[in-house]
Amino acid sequence: MPFLTFLRLCSLVAVVLSAAPLNRLAAQPSSARLWNEALLDAIRADFARPTVHARNLFHLSVAQYDAWAAFDAQAAPLVLGRSLAGIPCPFSPDQAPSERGAAETAMSYAAYRLLLHRFERSPGGERTRGLIEETA
Repeated sequence: MPFLTFLRLCSLVAVVLSAAPLNRLAAQPSSARLWNEALLDAIRADFARPTVHARNLFHLSVAQYDAWAAFDAQAAPLVLGRSLAGIPCPFSPDQAPSERGAAETAMSYAAYRLLLHRFERSPGGERTRGLIEETA
């Protein structure tokens, strides 16, 4: 009986996915997606340094998440308003403006600054800077 239930569930998921307008989602990627793609392009142009690039991917995710979380009453930022390794990062939730679209702008700015800093001396630095400026 559990196997038949699983098959029915799979069939239902397949029907729902086939009816969903997936091309609409692909046509308008979020700013987080665009900045992740810019980082992946920068990694491709750089030396193979898995540990460094894993850290870059993590830091970009945290920067974008915290920028978004500053505007969401339910979200708990990872860095903002806390101390990590004895370094404080002061933030008060009432400091964040409530304008629509401000979270997207903050996420883009955080990603822009991080990527410019991290790849300013990379081997493909000029190309990478162009990609970052183009994404901004």
